[in-house]
Amino acid sequence: MTGGLFLERWCALPARQRAIAWVFGTGLFTLGIYLLMVRPLQQQTDRLTAQHQQAVARLRQMRVGALPRPPSDAEGVAPTEAAFSPLAFQRDGIRLVRWQPHARGGTLTLSAEWTQIPALFTRLAQAGVEISEFSVEPGESQLRFVARIEDLHEN
Repeated sequence: MTGGLFLERWCALPARQRAIAWVFGTGLFTLGIYLLMVRPLQQQTDRLTAQHQQAVARLRQMRVGALPRPPSDAEGVAPTEAAFSPLAFQRDGIRLVRWQPHARGGTLTLSAEWTQIPALFTRLAQAGVEISEFSVEPGESQLRFVARIEDLHEN
């Protein structure tokens, strides 16, 4: 019976008051949904994004720290690290297929035998570049090694 009494009172209100009450009620409902559902999810997403960025920064530091540091020129010893050149990888049966440079490095595509691919990682590290992603795909007679590399010396 209380439902009927509420409906009678609602209908007895002037149209303007009903519209104001409806807008106010809808606003309160929307605010409640935002505070109970959307805002906590947004805060959790922000926390997870910050954790992800910290993990990426730590991983980058660990990668750089894992590479051997060349002696500085101040110590009187010339650095053993050679400057990166895609043509330097074209030897010992490895063929340069494509070099596509970009702002901080480039995409290196080589044709090589399976046994030669592990040594490529060492040679790239000695050249002062970091592999951000790579793939090994079947080629015509050899495997195709595609690596996206970044220069560690540029900021």
